Amino acid sequence: MTATAYCDIGDVRLALVSPPAAYWAAQRTLFLSDVHLGKTTAYRASGVPVPDCLHEDLQRLSDVIDLTGACRLVVLGDLVHSQDGLTDPLLEAVAQWRRVYENVEMALVPGNHDAVDHETLEYWRFHVLPEVHTEGPFVLRHDPSTDGTSIPDGYLISGHIHPGVSLYGRARQHMRLPCFVMGRHRAILPAFGTFTGNGRFEARPGDRIFAIAGEKVVRVGDPITDF
Repeated sequence: MTATAYCDIGDVRLALVSPPAAYWAAQRTLFLSDVHLGKTTAYRASGVPVPDCLHEDLQRLSDVIDLTGACRLVVLGDLVHSQDGLTDPLLEAVAQWRRVYENVEMALVPGNHDAVDHETLEYWRFHVLPEVHTEGPFVLRHDPSTDGTSIPDGYLISGHIHPGVSLYGRARQHMRLPCFVMGRHRAILPAFGTFTGNGRFEARPGDRIFAIAGEKVVRVGDPITDF
């Protein structure tokens, strides 16, 4: 893999890749979050003139599987955007894509947008995991804020926030890029879907920020003007 950043979590190494996912090579497992399939379909049905991103997102999923050679994919919430966006053409397009990768195991840790018919997930052959799922040294959950919820011991990997980082050049150029937030006790993955936007997050001491610049994943060093 090229243009890849690496993070060591104890004795486990994760590769941070683009399209945005964390790859656990020892288990040939990809973690990614916030695909939001059907979001543009739902917007278009409401009369909002946005481009359809479904095929682009499916291609990105193909790219990251092919790039890493993963045999397992775990989505950390918000695989879909809403039931309203799940039109028959979308359901069939995802099913056709899934058949191409029928030998790749796929699972979903449910997120706040995943209140969809379980028959859909069965049709796509996505296995539904608990909302808090422990795997090796990792605790997988959609929302990084526990809000008093009891979380098992382990390194928390989540999504939901759609983290982005703002970078400023010497001539006051400005760009905002999706990023990985790799903390001492938790990681927040960037949104995978192309029609998601970037949100703000509260940086903690020890956080390492890795921005996604096209096909590259690069460590963001000091100074960072804005999180």
